Amino acid sequence: MVDSVEVPVGRTVFLNVALWVMILGVLCAVAAGVLTMAGGSVGIIRPVAFGAMVCAVAAVAGAVLHSAQGMKAVFGIAAVAMLIAGSTFFGLTFSSS
Repeated sequence: MVDSVEVPVGRTVFLNVALWVMILGVLCAVAAGVLTMAGGSVGIIRPVAFGAMVCAVAAVAGAVLHSAQGMKAVFGIAAVAMLIAGSTFFGLTFSSS
């Protein structure tokens, strides 16, 4: 029988928060893209895109701290996608104004 590894409660709570922040960041990146393509207000697009970039930092922390390799990949891929999408749509608001 294999002994199970005890995960500290604080780490589990952080990983749950990182997962929800990652989901929020992906939604922010999608919303920034939709708003940019639909000609939305610059005052709305910039904070939403910036929020996606900030959420990418939490996703990177989740990738580093998670013990499962599959979840490390999910967090890492989402972090890169959020950072690329957020910075792209954030920068596009400066070229269109």
